[in-house]
Amino acid sequence: MNNFWDRTAEFLATYDRKIFEHFTVKLSFGGTHFRQESKKIEGSTYELTYFDIFNLNNRDSYMSALDEISKKVTNSLYGFLNLDYQGKIFLDITRRDDWASTLHPDFNHFFYPSVALSTLVHELFPLPGAVSFWKVRASIAQVGNSVPGPYFTIAEKYPFITTSDGLSHIEPNYFFTNPYLKPEIGTGYEIGSDLRLFQNRLGFDVTLYKTVTKNQILKTVKSITSGGQGYFTTNAGQITSKGIEATLNLVPIKNKDWTWEMQINWSLDRTYLDELIDSLPEIHKTQDVNSFLAIEDKVGQRRGTFYGRAYERAPNGERLYSLSGDTRLTEDTQLGNYNPDWMASFNNTITYKWLSLSFLFDLRYGGLIYNEIERKLNMYGLSEATLLNNREGIVPDGMVQENGTYRKLTLEDLENYGKIGGQSGQEYWATQMEETAPENVLVDDTYLKLREMRLAFEMPKDWIKVSFVKSVTVALIGRNLAVWSKVKHIDPETYGEATEKNDFDGTTKVPGYAVSNMPSVRSYGFSLSCKF
Repeated sequence: MNNFWDRTAEFLATYDRKIFEHFTVKLSFGGTHFRQESKKIEGSTYELTYFDIFNLNNRDSYMSALDEISKKVTNSLYGFLNLDYQGKIFLDITRRDDWASTLHPDFNHFFYPSVALSTLVHELFPLPGAVSFWKVRASIAQVGNSVPGPYFTIAEKYPFITTSDGLSHIEPNYFFTNPYLKPEIGTGYEIGSDLRLFQNRLGFDVTLYKTVTKNQILKTVKSITSGGQGYFTTNAGQITSKGIEATLNLVPIKNKDWTWEMQINWSLDRTYLDELIDSLPEIHKTQDVNSFLAIEDKVGQRRGTFYGRAYERAPNGERLYSLSGDTRLTEDTQLGNYNPDWMASFNNTITYKWLSLSFLFDLRYGGLIYNEIERKLNMYGLSEATLLNNREGIVPDGMVQENGTYRKLTLEDLENYGKIGGQSGQEYWATQMEETAPENVLVDDTYLKLREMRLAFEMPKDWIKVSFVKSVTVALIGRNLAVWSKVKHIDPETYGEATEKNDFDGTTKVPGYAVSNMPSVRSYGFSLSCKF
């Protein structure tokens, strides 16, 4: 039996009034009570006395029981102040206070304010006639987070464990609590400008942002006196994200019958781990992709960096082999990053009278993906690439180092080690695709994708004979229609699950990792929209 409840109660009071001659003020004050509870009671056994009768009394081994209760509460108070000067200058100030039961009572209260200022420049100053609209904006805002799950800050937990004799006993939990855990606070800074020209036919919207997250809540490893490892939750890090987002809006054609609207969006983001607490200088955040590849966050580096063994290379950049044709590997090193260098989208809508066609392209440039599917297909001779040289007499393309000099690996070198005629296809691909060298299938994840296409027809008003119906639109819609990429066999947008769970027992998805993923779906649809 598993019962789960969410209960929310809210109130909000608002005061709105014009003061003096040019100012309008709006005040709001509110609060929220959020309570989440779950109760789980389970019983299980490993063997049945009589086949296909699923009853706990029909057991031929001990029964394991689970009785678990979880509760958490968050109380919040918040206020808003909005000032408006002649509809030209706007100032918004907010504050929110939270009291979270998942934190120790000494630290469970935290607040986060925000201030935002925006100005309509075209309303304040005389500008050239080409300027239709110009808004500038700036803001500073904080966001607070407590521990996502309960019972990470109270006294240690001692769960009941059922042993093979059917008896229960108490044993220590391997997840240690931390009564000094503080809320995680993120502070964001943003400036931007929205400029529109030629009666909104041309527009530029640019945003610069920076976010600093302090007291980042991390799960770290802690030694246990009886041997082995446990886990300890602590405020361990500071992370900074910064970037730029720019949008170009353009209407190249607009007349009685034809309209062409275009939007191009471009964005760049960089996220770095700035610091860890002094008491844990060697700890860094790691997600294992597999036994030989990990994503590690180290101080001063961009988040999302792959670490693993790489190929040794000659000074000219070619792979370095032994005289027998085996690859030579380095120790663990940086292999690249799964995050893109930048991303963009291109959206178009072309309308002719009552017919419109819209299509959206997404572009990702840069970043790496570990293609485990390609590695296995090559390993087992199932890919087209394994037809190389008819799968016989293969000489790896690379260099060898002999007596301090570098030269090309030759067939003679291989035959000196008994590989007459060169390597077989099986031997060659087993060497090239060995799992200990993740660099072999870390490939460029750049792609261009036709995300969506829509063809719509809006019925002329004189076709509609029912007076209360204002408009009728029918449309054909296709999504995920095509992709262009160097990534083989998979959708380059895919990602897989890590070999470890995340900090709070949820499933961790690892970007830049493809293994046995469900294929992406191309979908087609039909819509009918009526307005009354």
